[in-house]
Amino acid sequence: HRKFQMVDKSENGVVDDKEFATLVGQLGLELSDEEIVQAFNEIDDNHDGAIDAWEFEEWVKKLVRQDAKFLESMVETECSSNCKQIVYHLLFHAEFTK
Repeated sequence: HRKFQMVDKSENGVVDDKEFATLVGQLGLELSDEEIVQAFNEIDDNHDGAIDAWEFEEWVKKLVRQDAKFLESMVETECSSNCKQIVYHLLFHAEFTK
């Protein structure tokens, strides 16, 4: 939960909309206020107006899975055999660090 604690600046056990907006900015994402609210609401699974540690962790896992699928598709179309071996090795280890 270290990643969550880094985002939970108020240390109250949840990430509010302002903390989330700060995170979006720190990640360098250029989202409109409307897009930030939409993303926040999608992550806030129980719709209580805050993102708890479980919701945050599920969101991060989802992003990791999406990245893995993207990498796999890239490997199939654009990598040499050595590149494929490296990427599959990284994906294999990523599965065990979830």
